[in-house]
Amino acid sequence: MISTSTSDVGVRICPLCGSADAVTVLDRETLRGNSFHLVRCRNCSLTYTRPLPSTEELEKLYSDDFYPTGTTTMKQMRTLLHHIVLRQRYRPLSRRKPGRLLDVGCGDADYLRYMRSRGWDVHGTETSSAAIRLARLKGIEPVASASVFQTGYFDAVTLWHVIEHLPDPASELVELHRILKTDGVLVAEVPNMNSWMYAICRAEWFPLDIPRHLQHFTPKTLRMLLDKCGFTVVARRNFHLSDPALVALSLLQRAGILHHGQAGQMVENVRSMPAMRKTLLSLTTPLIVLLSTVLSPLLFVLSRNSETMTITAAPRA
Repeated sequence: MISTSTSDVGVRICPLCGSADAVTVLDRETLRGNSFHLVRCRNCSLTYTRPLPSTEELEKLYSDDFYPTGTTTMKQMRTLLHHIVLRQRYRPLSRRKPGRLLDVGCGDADYLRYMRSRGWDVHGTETSSAAIRLARLKGIEPVASASVFQTGYFDAVTLWHVIEHLPDPASELVELHRILKTDGVLVAEVPNMNSWMYAICRAEWFPLDIPRHLQHFTPKTLRMLLDKCGFTVVARRNFHLSDPALVALSLLQRAGILHHGQAGQMVENVRSMPAMRKTLLSLTTPLIVLLSTVLSPLLFVLSRNSETMTITAAPRA
């Protein structure tokens, strides 16, 4: 690993402890000519992305193609997994009496619509104009920030693959602590860098998604962040039925079919391939999918970690 300084890779400091002392753990990633580095803080061990994307780049990263609506292979996969994912996300709140729920970064609001059908009074935050348009079609009007809500307003707050996207996750979590009731609960799900698939695929590990993902957590560093912001972790789920799909995507990315997390472009990537490679792909893809259904639970049994982790936390007084 190579030592880095702020002059080497931009001025971003560690979003967990504030240190600027870090080492590079992956070679640079490039998006539209911009270079990004994956670094690990020497002080707290959080891995994060340097530098931050520009405001213009972030707008492009969360444009319409981030929420695909066309008929593509990835949409078909999403439809297949949709019910599984929604049930997974309902599980941490299934034993609680329905109340007020805030979903931070609610995206197209599918989860909020599902929870509304379960009796919850749902609210969401979102800044992407593409996502807001889709949420409104479901009768949900997201707000830009949780700061508009009064103290102790919510019974539950959820962040489904959101914390890794936030430029300043600690500030957001402190604000969410404020708007939660004292007996409320926060549920957060993020990719797990302790996954063996990360060790195997490294830069081609699908959940890295650089530069959209600005920090990359292990169970230890996520617990440290939540503790810093006034939360106590009460439960952690380490395996999900949707994890084999992420393993398959990592293997497809490793094979060069996907390019750095751009799952929505799979069809375009395949269409541009030579005929012989397309034939080879049609033969190997089912094998990759089959391998993933076996490999994912096996790696979990061996390491007790998988592609994602779901943390349930209670606010401290």
